Amino acid sequence: MAGIGAENAEYRAARRRMNQFRWTAMGLAAAGAAGLVFASGIASAVPPPPPALVGGNITTCQAAGLSGSILFSSTASNPAAGSGDVSDDGLFIDVTINSGYTASGVVVKGGPNAYVYKGPFTGPVTIDDMRAPDNDGGQQPQISHWYVCGDESPTTTPPATPTTAPPTTGPATTPPTTPPTTGPATTPPTTPPTTPPTTAPVTTPPTTVPPTDFVTTPPATTPPPATGGELPTTGTRVGLYIGSAVALLGAGVLLIAFARQRRRFVA
Repeated sequence: MAGIGAENAEYRAARRRMNQFRWTAMGLAAAGAAGLVFASGIASAVPPPPPALVGGNITTCQAAGLSGSILFSSTASNPAAGSGDVSDDGLFIDVTINSGYTASGVVVKGGPNAYVYKGPFTGPVTIDDMRAPDNDGGQQPQISHWYVCGDESPTTTPPATPTTAPPTTGPATTPPTTPPTTGPATTPPTTPPTTPPTTAPVTTPPTTVPPTDFVTTPPATTPPPATGGELPTTGTRVGLYIGSAVALLGAGVLLIAFARQRRRFVA
């Protein structure tokens, strides 16, 4: 019994450890997913475009061939526009452009030359792993300074609604001021005729044909059906039906008598 109790205790302990491990893994997965969603909502990371090599110690946007002015740099911060993050070894830099700003390019200086990463980069966006060009010995130098050129993103204004009247679809017509005449004007006579007609017109009465007398033959009438209690004459069908009924009744009586006689015999 003691061995069975020890095995049950060990089983419960193993199951408890398994549940703790499961809940820990689920918590870490949920935290990682939430972090990815939060990070993607802030800025999307993109790889840097191929850079252009510029010699000398350039410090302005015009010298780098970029438009706009310096938004922020290694010596001047501007949290509203964005920020830069140099790696611990000083060889790479990640630059983030915030929403509402567009960078025309990023300048990364190290050694005798500089790399210019041309945009535009419209925020929110992060450009990763930018670096300075190799020095004359073929080695990658540490970043000495960097800056971001650009301006605020332009705002789009919806087109204004036209206020002009819509064009007419046909020539304008002016209604006539006077109604058109429908026929020639007639002038009634001013004086009645002086001489009445001498003779009246001869009228011939219409010839009437006397109507022809037609002899109509009244339609043949069918005598009404009898309403008394006399039975209709059906001929021999009634006798046939009565004979069939008597025969069926007699057959039934015979069958019943035969069945009773059979039971008595069997008994």
